[in-house]
Amino acid sequence: MGPDTYNLGFCDRYGYPGTVKQHLTEMLDQIARVLGMDAVRSVILFGSTSRGELSYVVRGDGQIDLLSDYEFVIVTRRRPAGGQYSALKEAFDSNKARWGIRSPLFHIEFLLNSTVRFAIKTPLVRRIGTYELFEEGVTLFGDNLLGHPLGGRITAENLDYGNTNGLILERLWWLLFYMPRSATSDQMAFAEEEIINYLTARSALEILAVFLPHEGVLVSGYGRRVEWLTRHYPEGAYFDDSFHEYISNCLDHKLNLGAHDSFVNNYNHLLGGYLSLLSYLLSDKKPHPTPVEALPLVCDQLVRTEKNLFPDPFHRTLQRLRKDYKVALFLGISSPISWMWAEKRPCAVAFLLYAHGALLEYLEKRSMPAEYLQEAAGLLTWLTGDSRDGERACCQAERTGDDRVDEWMRLCRRFVHFVVAWRVAPRPAAGNMQEILQRGHWWK
Repeated sequence: MGPDTYNLGFCDRYGYPGTVKQHLTEMLDQIARVLGMDAVRSVILFGSTSRGELSYVVRGDGQIDLLSDYEFVIVTRRRPAGGQYSALKEAFDSNKARWGIRSPLFHIEFLLNSTVRFAIKTPLVRRIGTYELFEEGVTLFGDNLLGHPLGGRITAENLDYGNTNGLILERLWWLLFYMPRSATSDQMAFAEEEIINYLTARSALEILAVFLPHEGVLVSGYGRRVEWLTRHYPEGAYFDDSFHEYISNCLDHKLNLGAHDSFVNNYNHLLGGYLSLLSYLLSDKKPHPTPVEALPLVCDQLVRTEKNLFPDPFHRTLQRLRKDYKVALFLGISSPISWMWAEKRPCAVAFLLYAHGALLEYLEKRSMPAEYLQEAAGLLTWLTGDSRDGERACCQAERTGDDRVDEWMRLCRRFVHFVVAWRVAPRPAAGNMQEILQRGHWWK
């Protein structure tokens, strides 16, 4: 394993800066040092970098800043030794500062699997990310293991729709997580505005990652999805009349970080897109363009529906129940067994919609809607079992101006801490949570 054996020609094909090839070379060298050259069977790059959709900025000093992740699957010949994952993570974590990358969005994500585990488990995880791994992953070193996945190809018919629909929660959550405090004051610094405009564009593009498979169309990459939508669906059929133009602009911004509309206009289009998507899913997949003004109606349908919007396979249901029980004990939930069994994702999505909707209305009208805060507080009370959230929001509803903005920040902060424990941290422990909360420093 050495530079002469690395397959990095795709960097030139996609026109990536030489720095990207240098980064990949350094990481492959780190893998060789930590795991041993002879122990590695294959290193596979997947995600936006392997598809030619890496997002980066070239700064004035020639340094590049990455807004996308580097994502790998590392396959070893035998089961990795204890401590090797941690050692490799430590080596990768040191790269960000050494490379001078300032973006909080950049991370190096990797899976470390033995050959047997990769062959058996990976193809059975029928997620969009796994589909893209086999469709457009690039083998950087070693054997090409992407030819014929065990269990056959992932299709729109056998896709894991619990995970697919879960992208709605994931994208609305990360958008809130990285929302700068200054967003409520119209005084965002250039770097903050750059990050939030990029995240808004990327979050919008995920609407198609959820929508198209439900229409029987499974394609890889943001560009192909936008092309499919604009070619096969008339304007205004499933989304509002300007959605085609908006989503095409989002793609351009994701790939080129080019010119963009104001944040408020983009934010409005984004919420309208997600509301239309949810209305579609809640109405037996009927076309249902939905304006932002219908947000309370969609949220009410979300929390009352008997539809299973997040159908999990059996093994992940067991994993979720086990994790939720531990989270309930960590949070001090009074009835951990009942809380563990309750489906919380629709209420979490509804909270996010109210939180984003409240901020959007404040940015448009300089008025934070009291009813949105009250509804969000009620949902947070149900999610966390802490009735103080609802009581405080009812008191704040009578107030105006900065008091409501402060209450919005308080509710969002409580929700962020809850979700980090519930969904993001590998284990609900204070140390794990603080490491994640550091990324969005205003939530600490």
